[in-house]
Parts: sequence; structure tokens; C-alpha cells
Amino acid sequence: MVVIQKSGITNSIKNNPAERNLSQPAFTFMKVVFLLTQLWLILSSCSHEEVIDPGALDLKQQLVVYSILTPGDSCYVYVGKTFLSTDHADSYSNHGVYNAKVILANSEGRSINLLQASPKQSIYCCSQNTFPILPGAQYRLVIMAEGFPTLNASTLVPAEPTTFTHIGQQNVVIPEDNYEVEAIEINCYWLLATTSELGTFVTTSVVEEYTDSSGSYQDSSFHDFSCGDITQTGNEYSVSFQTPYYRYSEVITECSFPSHHCEVISSTLLSELRSITIYLTTTDEHLNKFLQAANLYSDIWFTSDSFLDQFRGILPEYTNIENGVGVFGSCLHQSYILYPKL
Repeated sequence: MVVIQKSGITNSIKNNPAERNLSQPAFTFMKVVFLLTQLWLILSSCSHEEVIDPGALDLKQQLVVYSILTPGDSCYVYVGKTFLSTDHADSYSNHGVYNAKVILANSEGRSINLLQASPKQSIYCCSQNTFPILPGAQYRLVIMAEGFPTLNASTLVPAEPTTFTHIGQQNVVIPEDNYEVEAIEINCYWLLATTSELGTFVTTSVVEEYTDSSGSYQDSSFHDFSCGDITQTGNEYSVSFQTPYYRYSEVITECSFPSHHCEVISSTLLSELRSITIYLTTTDEHLNKFLQAANLYSDIWFTSDSFLDQFRGILPEYTNIENGVGVFGSCLHQSYILYPKL
């Protein structure tokens, strides 16, 4: 019966081209549905369902430490505690650890108890005059807080800063919406021993003079170059960036079509470039690895002018903290000021 019916369909399709065009897709679709059904049955028979209770997870709170020692700068140590990512709407400052005992010691046996910056801040500090940080010296951090095991960490301050081997500059043109602006391009080069575990990174501070109805005033913007911006060739590193000479609050252009050639009819000057400060920072082993890990997180930015701006609550995987997380590192800064002229 089945063979005769199949043969009849086949003959009908062969003898009638119009029916062949209508029936063949339908027959193919039925085969596809049949195969997909069989595949689903096979896969579903291999599946395994497991129910996990998140409440059963044992997430013990740990101390969080963020501290970068720099010769010539005061010592700051942020002390907090870990919290679940579901609390991300809550500021990390609300998870600070207060009234902790924070001790900073050097390799010569001298130590100091750091003081809490304010009752509302879990930042402990001391001045360079009280406890100087020296290049090439090793320092140890000990923190004791109620409900947490004693925390230990150490860092070896780099002995010498890395310096630029060459800083080049040239005038370029940057395209904007329907117009172009004149800018300066800075190219920085430096060397670092390939066997060294030290790291380097570059930051810039651009000072501009703004003009408004109240007169002129100066303001500065800061830019941090991530690891992906730096090019490495052997033991030579380089980074390149561009900064406009002028910024405009309003630009009126007139364009012709179809050539799409535009001319500036009028413009209102907002600011004029005054100076560029380039910072080359040499980091110790721990800060170097922490920065490389932090490059994966968009919520962490590192600058050389503000301690509070350096920590944004999300921790990279790397840590050199015993009985805690975070980083206790050190670095040296070299700064270069340029006064570009168009």
C-alpha cells in the first residue's frame, strides 16, 4: 500500500510539471521537520537538569586594599571589604572599613601607624615628611581589622625611573563634522629591559585656556592610555596621541553637493591649547600585573593626579594581598611639559 502510494505520487509529479513545482518543496519541508524532530528527541534525552541554590554559596567577606606608594607623595591606603555585585548600585565608599589599624614599615625596621583621613573615609594616610618613601626600598603593609584575619602585603619601589628616549611632534589635521581642525601629534618612545618585571604606562594632562563672557580661565583634562594603546617592538615602547590647537563651541559650514565640499562660514572659539604635560610612570611588579588585569575592566581608570579617582570598586583578578584582595604597589613618575605652537 505504501509503495503503491509513493509510486503514484512520483508518477504524478513526473507527468505534471506544475504539480512537481508545488509538491517537491512541501515534501522537502516535511523531511526537514522530521529530521529536526528526531534531533530534538536525541538531544533532550541527553540533557541533565540541576537546580542550584544561590543562597547555599559560602561567600566570605575579605578586606580590600588599594595603595600605591610614590616617592615625593603622601602615603594613602584605602581599606574596604568585598560585597556582592548585586549591590553595585551601592557606592563602594559605603563598604569601607573604619577604625582599622594600618601599619606601614620599611626594610630598616621603622614603622608608622597611618591615621584615618576623616571619620567618613576609610582612607589611611601619612605625609612624606613623617615617613618618606625612597626609590629602591622595600615596604610592608600590615592591617588589622575586627572580624578579619591580619592582612599582609609588600612592595619593592623601582630604583630608577624609566625615561623617554625621544619625544617627537608634528602638526596634523583632524577631520570633524564637515570641517577640519589643526592639531599637534605627539609620539613618545622609551626603553625597558625585556628581562625586567617592571612596567610602564603613559598619561597626559592637557591645559587649555577657555574664553567666555566672564573672561578667560584655564582648565585641564586628563587622559590615560590603556595597555592596548601602547606599541611594543622588542624592548622599545611607544605611544602616539593627537590634541587640537583650538576647540570651537559653534562652527557653521556651507557644503556643496554632490561633491560634498564644505567651507567654514563662521566659528566661535571655545578654548586654545596652552600646554601638554606627559607623565611616564614606572611601576613595580605587582602594580604592573594589576594594571594589565585592570585593562579588561572599563570601570577602573588610573591617573597620577588623584588617588580617589584610581579605584572604582571593581577588582581585577590579580592581587598580591595575603588574607585579602586588591593591590599594594609602588611607582616612580617622570613628567615632561610641552608648550606647542602652531
